[in-house]
Amino acid sequence: MRPHVNYPDSIHKETFAAPLRCADADLTAAVELLLLKKGVCSNLSRVVCHNGTVELVGSTDTLQSQEKAAEMALAVQGVQNVVNKISIRPLGISDAELHQRMAAALASDAVLAQCRLSVSVRNGRAHLSGRVTSASARARATDIARRVCGVVEVDNHTQVVE
Repeated sequence: MRPHVNYPDSIHKETFAAPLRCADADLTAAVELLLLKKGVCSNLSRVVCHNGTVELVGSTDTLQSQEKAAEMALAVQGVQNVVNKISIRPLGISDAELHQRMAAALASDAVLAQCRLSVSVRNGRAHLSGRVTSASARARATDIARRVCGVVEVDNHTQVVE
């Protein structure tokens, strides 16, 4: 009998599970299959499991997909810990271009377009500041920034002003 994966709500449920009494090789295979099937990290070069700890190595375009890969690996029953060594590959995008992309993404959001936000980017690290209308708008700004290709980190220093 195979246990089911404990998926976060945002992931469609399918069975990607290792057998009970999970051997490291079975966990490795289950994690690789899940990440391949869901297409989360296209440049995953290595998945290794040792005593229930999975190490992910590779690269991806966005901070969001880096974090999602670790979240999905941890959802496989039997996985006790994930060491995420997936890097955000520098796509040769300048900080100025990242700034433009992020500003456009934030401005295109109906809720955030009404907020007073400032964006700065240095070495791929995005810094958000300004005022937002709610905690959910603040979280939304972080989420949008995390999806911009080439951003390696997001620091959200916005203030909620209701």
